[in-house]
Amino acid sequence: MAVLSVETKKIPELAATLDLVDNDMIIVELANGGTRKMTYGDFITTIKASLEYPEEAVLSMADVVDAQTDDGTKVPAAKLVYDMHQIDVVMRREMDCLNGIREKGNLIDVDTLMGYVRAGEHHKYAIGDYFEDNGVQWAVVARNWYPAWAFGDGVARPEHIVCMPVDFLATSYQFNTTNDNTGGYAASLMPANMETEYGKLGSNVKAYCRQTRIYENNKGAWAAAMRSMRLPTIVEVTGNQGWANEGYSGGVCSQLPLCQNSLFRIRSTWYWCLDPSSASTTTFCIVGGDGDSHYYGASHSGRVRPLIVLA
Repeated sequence: MAVLSVETKKIPELAATLDLVDNDMIIVELANGGTRKMTYGDFITTIKASLEYPEEAVLSMADVVDAQTDDGTKVPAAKLVYDMHQIDVVMRREMDCLNGIREKGNLIDVDTLMGYVRAGEHHKYAIGDYFEDNGVQWAVVARNWYPAWAFGDGVARPEHIVCMPVDFLATSYQFNTTNDNTGGYAASLMPANMETEYGKLGSNVKAYCRQTRIYENNKGAWAAAMRSMRLPTIVEVTGNQGWANEGYSGGVCSQLPLCQNSLFRIRSTWYWCLDPSSASTTTFCIVGGDGDSHYYGASHSGRVRPLIVLA
C-alpha cells in the first residue's frame, strides 16, 4: 500500500485522506508535564480561541507537546496541519469583514451554519458570513452576544448568533402616523411592523429564531420586552448614544462587531434604529446614508435592517 506524504498534497486536499473526526477522544500531552483528555473538536476550538484571545487562553499551541488518540495512536500531523489551515482561512475572512476589506463573508446554508453554532464550533464560520432566506441575505454580526438574562429568567444562555440583513428589507416603515415619539419604541408602530417582517421568514429559519429580552428606550425610561425581531439600537450600530437618551439604549450598550467598520453601516439611504431622540418630541434615531448617527421625524417612511437571534 502506498504511503501518503504530506508533501505530496496541497493543504486543502489533506482532509480527504484523514479519518479523525471531531468526536474522537484524544489525550493532549502538555509542556508542564500534565495531560488533558478532550475531543478532537474541542481541542481545535480551544486552539482557535487561544489565537483570537491569547490573554484568556486556557490552552494554547505553546502548551502542547504531543497529541494522541484515546487508543494510543498518534494524531496525524497532516490532520493538524489541515485543521490549523481551516482555522486560518476563517479567521482571515472574519478579519477582512471586520476591517472593511470585504463587505460580507461566505454564503452558508442556514442548517449547516446552525449545526456549527449549536455544537459550539464557532471556528467553522466567520462574523460576516451569511445565509439567504426568501431573497434576503442575513449576515452574522455577532456570536454569543447576549447574556443569559436576554433569553428569559432561569434560562441557560444558549450558543447563539445575532444576524442582520446585509442590505435593507424591501418595505419601508413609519414609527408613527404623526411626528410624535411619546412612549418611544414600545408605544410606536414599529414592534408590530417587525412582527410583520418576522412573519416573512421561512419556516426553516424561524425554527432557529429565539425571542430575546431587550430593555427598550421608551423616551427616558427602561421597559423590558421579549422580541422575535427588532430594530438595532443606535449604540449597537454606531457605537455611540447619538441623539438617544444617555443610558437608555438597549441594555447591552456596546457595538455589534460587524458594525464597527463603517463599510457595513453605510447604505444608499438612511435607516431606522430603535431609540427615540432625547432632544425632541418628534424624532427617532437613524443611521445616515454615510453611516453616521442622526434622527428623523417619526412619520417618515424609512428603511429597516432588523436583528434576529438564532440558537
